[in-house]
Amino acid sequence: MIGLTKSMALDYVRDNTRVNCLCPGTVDTPSLAQRLDAFLDPAEARKLFIARQRMERFGTAEEIAQAALYLVSPSAGFVTGVAFAIDGGLSI
Repeated sequence: MIGLTKSMALDYVRDNTRVNCLCPGTVDTPSLAQRLDAFLDPAEARKLFIARQRMERFGTAEEIAQAALYLVSPSAGFVTGVAFAIDGGLSI
């Protein structure tokens, strides 16, 4: 996905079309809750998943949405070809 983003950004930069991608970490969603509920001990599974997060919590859908809103806003008018990691430090 990152390679495709960079390639498309190069292809379309002269057309003033920006191409970026979001790279979210683990986000607290109904889908995640459903997967955790499938464990024998959902509370323990959640605790273990959170322990693997560098910020010791899951991201929120609102945090991911705010990153997306930034990338489509005029404030990001000079941003293209970026893989925006919003993963609580997981990728560092």
